[in-house]
Amino acid sequence: EIETKFPLQIEFELSNACNYRCTFCPFSFKKDDMPVNFDLPRKDKILDFELYKKIIDEGSENGLKAIELGFNTEPLIYKKIIPAIQYARDKNIIDIRITSNGSKLTSETSRELIDAGLTHLSVSIDAFSTETYLKVRSSKFYEKVVNNLLDFIKIRNERGNALPTVRVSFVENEENKHEREDF
Repeated sequence: EIETKFPLQIEFELSNACNYRCTFCPFSFKKDDMPVNFDLPRKDKILDFELYKKIIDEGSENGLKAIELGFNTEPLIYKKIIPAIQYARDKNIIDIRITSNGSKLTSETSRELIDAGLTHLSVSIDAFSTETYLKVRSSKFYEKVVNNLLDFIKIRNERGNALPTVRVSFVENEENKHEREDF
């Protein structure tokens, strides 16, 4: 067991927003059923970039090693995601991770994420077919997301990079459990 005076990892939610309404996520809940602060005014949903930099600066000075940029939200919506990754990399943060639904992972964004210094990309898919993806993720973009992810891996590999590592996830539920083995 190691106890440090400062966190070794900080998890950021860069914005309290997502472009999906997955059945299991509070973003799909009725307003009255949402957790406290989920329905913030738009101006309060985005982490101020200067505050982010201040946290990274303090972390860098105190041994911060890893950050997660978005986990319960969609980090690729954050307009300064690339500068956020670059800033952390320049401050010697060695593990820079994001979890995404993959819908905004274009070829250009993939190149920018890789070049910026991202070390790990996790993409939540939770399906093995367009039909189940529509049920679970409330999106018809299953094929697009799979292709975006394959393109990301191809771009990374063409550059001869081992990083970012890539992970896909499948959270089993009643609507997708029949596809678990195929996934």
